[in-house]
Amino acid sequence: MIGRKIGEIFETRDYSMFKIMNWNREVTMKRAQKIRDSIKRNGYILNPICVNEHFEVIDGQGRLEALRLLGLPVHYYVEVGAGKAECIALNSYNTLWSVRDYIASYANTGNDNYMRLNSLMDEYKVFGLGTVYFAATGTASLQNDVIKRGNVKCSAEMYNEAQRRLEALKKFIPGVQKLQGNQSKAYQAIYFALGCEGVNATKLQERLEAKYSIAPAISNMKQALDALTDIYNFNARQDRVYLAEAYDKFMRGKYTWYENKWGDA
Repeated sequence: MIGRKIGEIFETRDYSMFKIMNWNREVTMKRAQKIRDSIKRNGYILNPICVNEHFEVIDGQGRLEALRLLGLPVHYYVEVGAGKAECIALNSYNTLWSVRDYIASYANTGNDNYMRLNSLMDEYKVFGLGTVYFAATGTASLQNDVIKRGNVKCSAEMYNEAQRRLEALKKFIPGVQKLQGNQSKAYQAIYFALGCEGVNATKLQERLEAKYSIAPAISNMKQALDALTDIYNFNARQDRVYLAEAYDKFMRGKYTWYENKWGDA
């Protein structure tokens, strides 16, 4: 028995009729070429893209671009009223949105907090997502739920401070590359240290490059802060710093959720 008809599938070669919504994730050429190559190898299995009544693509940006590259017709169906929520849901069935996708999506809608965060991530890719997020928000662990709900806070003041310290952090790249373990946590610890009273940035940089070998393999923030403390204080009788204690005090004063001394931070 054939089921009842619930919709129509259309075909076109007019690729210009489709619109990419500014909050949808970006289609990389690599992804489009991967789909194109799969179609070349295996042929095209009918898999219509989804658009709303304004011909904004809800699902299938990669397929649309691949078909355009091949000059093949596009099959599509119209989901009236579909928008952002449906776009994210449908895309998630095929390729899960990454944290970076959510950040770029909110930034593209004009959310100032996400625009600042996205700008920092583009400018300081060398440090990785976790370190830049820590710089922009003061939170050492990526808060996926906060990011996905659009609740990230990165004010103009936070952005300016993050940019200033991330620029200073570039000088520490040679030293961090010599450390064993989680270098992202090392960068986060240095970033925090650069804002601590009594820490001389030049001294910390020089000591790190000279004494990196006394640091054990780093796996979390506590170990990174302890390693930096030992390196900075090496053979020093005065002007000593205690970074783990300073970080703990800072976190307890700033975040109500910081109950466990270290938790996931």
